[in-house]
Amino acid sequence: MQDDYVDVDHAGRTIKTRYWQAGAAGSAVVCVHGLGGYVENWELTIPALAAQHRVYALDLVGFGYTEKPDVDYSLHYLAGFVQAFMHALDLEEASIIGHSLGGAITLQLALLHPESVHKLVLVSSGGFGREVAGLFRVLSLPLLGELLFHPTKKAIARGLKVAFYDERHITPERIERGYKMATLSGLTHTTLNTIRTSTNMRGFKPEAIDPILNHLDKVLMPSLTIWGKQDAAVPVTHAEVAQQRLPDCQSHIFEECGHWPQIEHSMAFNQLVVDFLMD
Repeated sequence: MQDDYVDVDHAGRTIKTRYWQAGAAGSAVVCVHGLGGYVENWELTIPALAAQHRVYALDLVGFGYTEKPDVDYSLHYLAGFVQAFMHALDLEEASIIGHSLGGAITLQLALLHPESVHKLVLVSSGGFGREVAGLFRVLSLPLLGELLFHPTKKAIARGLKVAFYDERHITPERIERGYKMATLSGLTHTTLNTIRTSTNMRGFKPEAIDPILNHLDKVLMPSLTIWGKQDAAVPVTHAEVAQQRLPDCQSHIFEECGHWPQIEHSMAFNQLVVDFLMD
């Protein structure tokens, strides 16, 4: 797909932002990646949705090929950036698909700007508990995080082994792309900043997660949660919290699936989302 760029005005800065767009008709759908992610994370999702929707996937501020200002990458700041991205493209309302940290950002957006969010799809989503993977807790520590965060192709491969249940998805191409993106200038700083703004050795900081967790009953738009049963990054038990706390929530859990159901079970994932987004 073709890279497009748009200037996004947010928090007193103009941020050159990379995005992909597909589909010429139908309602708008915005795809939000997780920590360290980029638009390519949705390459198996976008074509399936574009048959019926106008689909937008962006590199969040601080990640991928979007600019990386020196700011605190809080969930509030990142949610505001997604809202500003929508404004830059004249999208008054969209359904939002958020993966992992992108799910927490999506929930925060739904609470801050409910008028902008039609439906929610939350994939292996943050925002439903304090628990996070041990690696993120360690990286939250000053100095130690800098010592440990040195992307190599072997390190990328190890990370993918944690992310996927089926190791056939750990291809040389995926490793090469992950390494290329992880070694972009400024990426180490923004990744560690994002982790440290929201987490510590105990998991999500209360001041980061509580504005979401304590107000899930106010997320009134229809939502769909999708998880992999063997998710090693965000525990599948958080899907139960979502089912109990979100007022209008459907849920699906994939067997033999890790943190990336949109890749490991792409065809079934896409059909679930297409059916859910039908008006």
